[in-house]
Amino acid sequence: MSGNAGKRAKSTQCDCGYLESGVLPARLCYACGDRALRAWESEEKSLLGRMPGYATAVAELVREAAKSQDRALKARANEPFADAAWERSKAARGLARIRRAHRHELAQVPLDRWNDAAAVVAHDPRELFRKESKRFAKRGLGAAALTALGAVAMEDLLKVVRSRNG
Repeated sequence: MSGNAGKRAKSTQCDCGYLESGVLPARLCYACGDRALRAWESEEKSLLGRMPGYATAVAELVREAAKSQDRALKARANEPFADAAWERSKAARGLARIRRAHRHELAQVPLDRWNDAAAVVAHDPRELFRKESKRFAKRGLGAAALTALGAVAMEDLLKVVRSRNG
């Protein structure tokens, strides 16, 4: 790690040591897990920027998944979070169809950094992110955006629980 990177690491909260050492632990701390998800999303956006047709299809799928997830969370069913997860899984299957339809476009882009970023997210302390990142990454680009939707669902559900209790 360079001197500047070391200084930034010391000024940023990290309980797992990954930020300082660069050695991936079995489980990241929450702060590093959040940074890893943002880095994966950023890499995904960078790759999609090079493939406009693929990016348009993924954006539409993610937009629809977000709407479906929002409806599931507001439905007040017995398991709104499980329903939202099901909506994200359904969208992930759609990613596989998009990947197959744009395979020639996808073959032109190196996915090494994107796969490496997904592997880091697979060490997140939250089970939701670990499982979804592993499952969704197999479906192709758009997986980081869908995994991030899980974070949105988690925050929305926590707001509802806090409002009921407080």
